[in-house]
Amino acid sequence: MKAKYFFFALFPVVLFSLVFSGCKKEEDEESEYSDKLALGTGMSGFDLVGEGTTFTQTSGSVIIYFRLESEADMAGRPVVLDFLTSGGSLINTITRDQAQDYGHIMLSSFEWLGGTGNFKINAYLSEGSEKTFVATINFTVN
Repeated sequence: MKAKYFFFALFPVVLFSLVFSGCKKEEDEESEYSDKLALGTGMSGFDLVGEGTTFTQTSGSVIIYFRLESEADMAGRPVVLDFLTSGGSLINTITRDQAQDYGHIMLSSFEWLGGTGNFKINAYLSEGSEKTFVATINFTVN
């Protein structure tokens, strides 16, 4: 008789464990996205065209296109790009707002007016005054 009560006392615990063990996200599950920043000379749809890290300015400026991919959902957070000298000094910061409140990829562009030399871009997702680092890339302007 005690075994019967023991079974009924454990039944809800076992059922609860079985139901919620199927909801656990696998620790080693890989995302199809990764944190990376790429630069190019144009874009076609969701593809970057002329991908590279060396750009030639004409008339004192050059339009550079970028593709930022985030492993985490961007969740509509604005993208912040910090432009730095090769020595690490901040030159400029720009912000690009998201067109939607979900997704892992942003394509946009900026006009480079910072002269020639070697530079670095750090890309972040912004939420209020907090910035979450996503990726970095070095580039050269001739």
